[in-house]
This record gives sequence, structure tokens and C-alpha cells, in this order.
Amino acid sequence: MIKCAVFDLDGTLADSLQALTHTTNLTLAHFGLGAVDEAHIKVFVGDGYKKLVERSVRFVGGEAAVDMAAVQARYLENFAMFSTYGLRAYDGMAGLLDGMRAKGLKTGVLSNKVQARTEENIAMLYGAERFDTIRGERPGVPIKPDPTALLEMLGEWGFSPGECLYFGDTNTDMRTGKAAGAVTVGVLWGFRDRAELEEARADYIIGRPEEVWGRILR
Repeated sequence: MIKCAVFDLDGTLADSLQALTHTTNLTLAHFGLGAVDEAHIKVFVGDGYKKLVERSVRFVGGEAAVDMAAVQARYLENFAMFSTYGLRAYDGMAGLLDGMRAKGLKTGVLSNKVQARTEENIAMLYGAERFDTIRGERPGVPIKPDPTALLEMLGEWGFSPGECLYFGDTNTDMRTGKAAGAVTVGVLWGFRDRAELEEARADYIIGRPEEVWGRILR
């Protein structure tokens, strides 16, 4: 029996593509580097800001010209100012969350975005009250696809992994859920496509939040 649902943030709860692209390119420009288009940002995100910066710097051919740690630090400074730039909630997600909570399910957020920005995004789009736990990247806790943070959340709630739906839009998310033993739900409204989710062996793949009712939950 499903008792809880945990959601990735970027590409699952939040359309944050404008914020990620704007911050990345603002950072690259500071170091005299070229820009990255949105199509590539969609591919580069999902594994934390350090990987996003590394992939972006390499894409524009700047790895030999800059200190990567300095670029990553600058990115965090810029993201503190622009993490909500163009940010929007995906259609139907607020209703899905409210429906789950009305049925007594616990809900959580698990993101590779740093904790402060994760909380900021959720507060703006949904309100923290829609979630029992909100977790982003934190010192001393490995990021996804390591399942530690997800298992930690489930332990706090007192649920087994098999009682949890884990929602995400990337192979990183599916690997996280699979490693934890959760039921994985790949979403098609985010940054990646069906082929990636199928290859990652998502238990369910949905094109709209409303599909949860009937297909997965009743």
C-alpha cells in the first residue's frame, strides 16, 4: 500500500529552465565564456550545480581557461539572486499534491538543488505547508542518485521504500528510486524524454499529473 510520495524539484515540480539557463550563462559570461542553449541545459542538469557548471564550461570549451571551483562558487552567488527567474509550477501538480494529502499520504521534496534554493522554490510555487519534508543538497549527505537522503526521509516517516512513490524526470531520479527500493514514476513534462525513462526502468511513466489517479493510486 502506498503511504507517501516524494518528488524531484527541477523538471518535476518546477519548470526552472529559465532560471537555470539564465544563471549558467550569467556565470559563464563573467569569466568571458560563451553561452549554453536551453536544449543543452536540459541535458546538463539533474546531478547538482557542480556538474551543471562543469558540463557547461566544457560545452563552451572553457575548461582550460578557468578555475572550475571559482566558476562553481560564482554560480552559487548568482543563483541566490536568480533561482526564481521565470520559475513556474507545472499544470496539475498543486492539485495532485492536495489530492494526495487529502487521502492521508505524506509528501516530500528531494532535490539536488542546494537546500536554501530548494526551500525558496517550493515556498514560491506551492507553499511549504504542502510538504512534510523538503530536502535539497546538504553538507555531509550524498546527492542523488545515492539513495541515502531518500531512505533517511522514509526512516523519519516510518515507512518502507515499497510504500513510497518517487517522482522524477531524469535517469538520475529513476536510479535514486530504484536504489532505495521505491516505486518509481517517470514524468514526461520535464527535461528528459520517454526513452531515457524507459531505459532507466521506471515502474510507471506518466504524461500528466492526473494520470496518477486510476493508474497508480485510487
